[in-house]
Amino acid sequence: MLATKVAVNELDRFLEEKGYYSLERDKNIEGDNQFILEKWDANLRDSIVRDLRQKFSDIEIVKTRSLFDLISDQGVTLYKLFLDLRDKDEVIEIIVKLIINYNKAVIYLGSRHANERKLKGKSKVLKSIFKELKKADRDFGYFLPVDFYKYMKELK
Repeated sequence: MLATKVAVNELDRFLEEKGYYSLERDKNIEGDNQFILEKWDANLRDSIVRDLRQKFSDIEIVKTRSLFDLISDQGVTLYKLFLDLRDKDEVIEIIVKLIINYNKAVIYLGSRHANERKLKGKSKVLKSIFKELKKADRDFGYFLPVDFYKYMKELK
């Protein structure tokens, strides 16, 4: 089982057990978001990076930032991890979005690369990642992120 899937299950169970999903509890959403991010960020980041490293061992994976939202504008609990994938002096930005309360995960290009038609550079690994994730942003107004779990399995 993917490390990311295990980590999402653990966080979902924690949020359920501690009553974070309860409608009756007093909501300090901003404080709760910050607390959960501080408590769970390293675990979620490490699980995502561990899964990515199994597929892309030759590239450097660097976290640039992360966000947690207990009740997002989409009505779900979200964790977003922004990563730079580096191969020598070439870089692409990706985002992994975890939908905690549904144990779903998606991966897509960051805004720096979403509008590019073709990736410049020589890195075969980054070009293959770019090509697969570019499917999320095929046409203007089109956005369908790639399922992270499926993407990780297909690369075996």
